[in-house]
Amino acid sequence: MAAELEHFIGYGGKHLNTVKYHPIQAETLIYAAASAIIIEDVNDPHKQEFLRGHDAEVSALDVSLNGKLVASGQLGSQSKKGAVAPVIVWDFDNRVKYIEFS
Repeated sequence: MAAELEHFIGYGGKHLNTVKYHPIQAETLIYAAASAIIIEDVNDPHKQEFLRGHDAEVSALDVSLNGKLVASGQLGSQSKKGAVAPVIVWDFDNRVKYIEFS
């Protein structure tokens, strides 16, 4: 049985620009924590959703101007061979991976 992430508290702040407000939904905060992207309602911190697809700490995060896409990147991969630093583009509305670049 695998453990499921239910709620996250905290932010390391090790990498710059890994906290963003959604450009359209002003009450929505998007930030990286470890290998996950957290989407949080600032009015209700218990209302969180998680984007999970990285296998190492997320070191870069950005949101498109229209808020429909979120891009996240990591420094390297623990499971893929070679010098690989995956970048994932997420479909924000559906909370799914849109495309991955390695």
